[in-house]
Amino acid sequence: MFKIMKEEAPNYLINLIPKCNQTITTRNSHTQIIPCRTDCFKFSFFPSTLKEWFKLDDNIRNSESISLFKSRLLSFIRPVQRSIFNIFDPKGLKLLTRLRLDFSHLNGHRFQHNFENCVNPLCSCSLETEDTLHFLLHCHHFSRHRIDLMNSVKSILDNYESLSDNVKKDILLYGDSRLDENKSKSLLEATINYINVSERFSGSLFE
Repeated sequence: MFKIMKEEAPNYLINLIPKCNQTITTRNSHTQIIPCRTDCFKFSFFPSTLKEWFKLDDNIRNSESISLFKSRLLSFIRPVQRSIFNIFDPKGLKLLTRLRLDFSHLNGHRFQHNFENCVNPLCSCSLETEDTLHFLLHCHHFSRHRIDLMNSVKSILDNYESLSDNVKKDILLYGDSRLDENKSKSLLEATINYINVSERFSGSLFE
């Protein structure tokens, strides 16, 4: 698809694109699609790949070469691996990873990824987007559980309260490189406990 869109493919493939596609407006952007009457055609190469193509960031789609396109695409779908400090908690780590990747039950994440049953990114507690930062630091629904989380974190990091919200969020998700592994492990365990007791992520992600 990259070669077709950049007109580096044979003409008989390039010429298929403008003849049978149309532009529609989605909630996030203008997406180019091919009208489909059957599922068989819907999931064939051109309709399905065009749909995925226009979901990519402009920075990826506008890559100057196929090698740069591949590199940017792989960087997008394969985030840099971050340590879990030998924590063995499959369920908790799964939920923590979803928060790290912005792909969780939170409305902001579901809306961002076009979940059909998510009509807006707002949290039910306020007019704020329900994203990772909101869930970890601000949501009123989990104030009681957050007290325990903050007490655990401040016992490890004395200056935690003086940090910016984004730095606080990163510490809760990834630990702190300035600390030894045991302390970073304790930070992640406190975050995982907060995630579990909140019960915000119970049930299937795709319900």
